[in-house]
Amino acid sequence: MLELKTSTSYVAQIVCPLDMSKPISEDLVKLEQEGVIVYDALYKEMVLVIAPLMCIICDNPRASELLNHLGSSALKYCRICMCDKTENPDELSELRTMALALQQIAEIAALRTEQEKIEMRKLYGMPTNRSAPYIATWYL
Repeated sequence: MLELKTSTSYVAQIVCPLDMSKPISEDLVKLEQEGVIVYDALYKEMVLVIAPLMCIICDNPRASELLNHLGSSALKYCRICMCDKTENPDELSELRTMALALQQIAEIAALRTEQEKIEMRKLYGMPTNRSAPYIATWYL
């Protein structure tokens, strides 16, 4: 059961959203799976609240950052599928999956030079500042 907290604040100016995502996601999972006990003023008693996360709304740059994708600077710019800038943006290409992410990470790791790795990351849309297991978790 989640302990009752008086307040939780996440400061985006100090911490990168990707670094904030772990404690936020842990709180959301607990809220959905275990619930939290809160005071109900109508019934004048403590009640258990269970609330699943239905969606996250954010702009494209922040969504790309949260999904660990380079966004529009990548050659395969879409964070949902593998389409590139030469394809019709209205049609869905091969979907990004954890298996595909792991395959791409292995391809990048097998390259010899750092410049080759940078070019391949740009092609796939994967930032250089995250580890392979971290990147793969976003495609679950």
